[in-house]
Parts: sequence; C-alpha cells; structure tokens
Amino acid sequence: MTGWVLRKGTSRIVLSGLALMTTVGVCLATLTAARVDRLLPVYRVENQKRQVALTFDAAWTADDVDAILEALARYDAPATVFAVGEWARKYPDAVRAIAAAGHELGNHSDAHKHLSALDGAAFAEDVAACNDTLATLTGKPVTLYRGPYGEYNDAAVAAVQRLGMTYVQWDCDSLDWKPEATVESIVTAACKRVRPGSILLLHIGAAHTAEALPALLERLAG
Repeated sequence: MTGWVLRKGTSRIVLSGLALMTTVGVCLATLTAARVDRLLPVYRVENQKRQVALTFDAAWTADDVDAILEALARYDAPATVFAVGEWARKYPDAVRAIAAAGHELGNHSDAHKHLSALDGAAFAEDVAACNDTLATLTGKPVTLYRGPYGEYNDAAVAAVQRLGMTYVQWDCDSLDWKPEATVESIVTAACKRVRPGSILLLHIGAAHTAEALPALLERLAG
C-alpha cells in the first residue's frame, strides 16, 4: 500500500483541522436512536488524505521518552502528547524535551480521575491546573484535551469548549496498554484500524511502545 503521510507537520495538520472543525459543530452530533443531541469529542478528521495523527497519553513513567523522541525524529513524525499534570510535574525534563523536539502537549487532566469523581467546579479546576503546569513548563498555551480513561459527557465537553479547547478522543487504539501487548500486537492493532484522518492512541510508559514505534512508523510510511 502507499505510505501514510508522516512528514513534518502531519499531526498538527490533522489536529488543527480538528480544532477548526469543532468550532463549526463537528462535536455536536445527533444520536438518532435516542433522538437527542449530544456533545461529542473529536475522534478523527473527515478527509480522504492518508494522514494519521500520532498521539501519546502520558500518565505513568517517563523512562521511554528519549527512545520515543528518537524514533519520531528518525521518521520526521510529529506527535501530540496528552500529559497528566501530576506526571508533568514529576517529569518536567521529559515535558521540556517533548516540547523542544517540536511536539505538541495536550491536557490529559491533572490527576487522572474518573469524571464521576468530579463535579463541574472540580472538573474545571482539574483542567486549569494541568493547563497551568504545561504552560509553565513549555511557555505555550494548551488547546487540546483528552479525558482520563476515554471518558466524556456533555458537561465536560462543553466546559472544555468554553475554555477555547478541543476535546479529543481517538478512533485507532494500538492496545499498547494491555498487559499482554507485544511489539507485534501493537503494530498489528494500529495498522489494522488506521484510516484516513485517524487519531492513533499510544502511551508513554507502556511496556513495549517505544520498542514497537520504529516498526509501526516504518509500516505506516512504507
């Protein structure tokens, strides 16, 4: 097959497109079965270009950050890292390295709590705390948000939008977070599900993600 576009700027093109499309109502979808309107995060960009947005959630360790950044640089593949605020404060050098390499930092909550554990005020405080941490470490505003555990509801999506941010999910899961994941299974799962405009979910700190990333990028670019 022809390769997926991984040239410089690809992930920004896709995710910037998400932000722009969200403002014109892509997040507002009609659920015909329930006959109600519901605010939805962005799962992918509707286009026909062979582009994929590489995204990493960061909530565990930072031992593999250097290896991940090296692989991304080797393939000239930009990414977006959704960092938990507590993780960012624990590993500030990793956050700075990610930003210095030209990758985007997104908000993955401050404490990685379930939405059910937060009321509206607590949710807003959690988002703001992570934004402040990332902005302090990188000197750049944060415009993208991803909820812990992939959770969302109307109130959370609306709150994020009021902050001028985009609530981002994924439509392509590498399954690198599973205990039984292997290099081969990560590459296979990602490539099996990817399609034009996909947002691919990976994790910093997962057992085999850094090891699998070169093979995954090679497969996507090949």
